[in-house]
Amino acid sequence: MDDLVDKYCKPIAYKIRPNNKHFDDSKNHNDKWQKEVYVYANEVMKKYDFKKIIDIGCGSGYKLIKYLGEYETIGYETEPSISFLRKTYPDNKWINSGEPSSSFNNDSDKKCDLIMSSDVIEHILDPDELINYMKTFSCNHFLISTPCLEVLIKHFGYKRYEPPKNVAHVREWTFDEFKMYLSKHFQILESFLGKTQIECQWHLCTRK
Repeated sequence: MDDLVDKYCKPIAYKIRPNNKHFDDSKNHNDKWQKEVYVYANEVMKKYDFKKIIDIGCGSGYKLIKYLGEYETIGYETEPSISFLRKTYPDNKWINSGEPSSSFNNDSDKKCDLIMSSDVIEHILDPDELINYMKTFSCNHFLISTPCLEVLIKHFGYKRYEPPKNVAHVREWTFDEFKMYLSKHFQILESFLGKTQIECQWHLCTRK
């Protein structure tokens, strides 16, 4: 780990992509990405006998429905995905996280056993905003995934200090960097690297 790091545990020399493009995940009606994260989420739900899960940045909703549909679910998204979700899965609950906080007038919408956010944090200029938002929910278990930079470097030709090749990403973390960042906010229970999607890392956390 570099001695000089910023508040997000990235080396000072690392260059972010400050003007990243919005990624519309509503078109991805498959489980090509983050499948292992959702399978793991199902395992956590079963292990702890959890009943309700909230997915922040649920995209097309495909993986949430496929792997966690046996539980009570709430998906949080923004446009244009939120309109797609409400039209495609009208029997499920979808909340527009881009609307003013006054839209969250039902406290039950912010209570759950597990809250997850799969490959969202790398799209956000200030990731503290996402973490702090997740901590406003009445929940003790948090599951967060993001691409793993050293795997991207080794297998996909990424450079250590250059902005992400993915134009929708602001920054990407190595495994240790991301654990260090999450540890500022949470206690980490378990951490994993993908076996099928090798560049995916995910971490199960609880409140400190």
